[in-house]
Amino acid sequence: YIRQLLKNNKIWARGKVRVKNLNYILKYLMNNNISYNFIDESTFRKITIGRQEIEFVYTYTLSKHELIEMAPKNNSIIVNLHNWNGALSISKEAEEYAQTLGVKLLTLENFYGYIRENRLDR
Repeated sequence: YIRQLLKNNKIWARGKVRVKNLNYILKYLMNNNISYNFIDESTFRKITIGRQEIEFVYTYTLSKHELIEMAPKNNSIIVNLHNWNGALSISKEAEEYAQTLGVKLLTLENFYGYIRENRLDR
């Protein structure tokens, strides 16, 4: 469904998100009866679960510089869908900077546990 929407809207290349991994996340949310909404259907990178805003990125290592460019909202969550390098997919500098912004950075692996533990849709 996501792939078709991206293709129909001609935003496949500029989505800057890995559709396969995003699809797994959305399927996980649906299978666990966690409702979500897309914030911006032009990129499919941001969703809300309850009042929590979550943004998905796909970068080998999320850096402080990329985080600054994103200008995330306070109390938002950013999930790096790039999973080949596990915990190293988020730099230490980005983690430190995110703390000053009140932003939570999660790897793909940590995202599932975070959702399970916090049930954001309640």
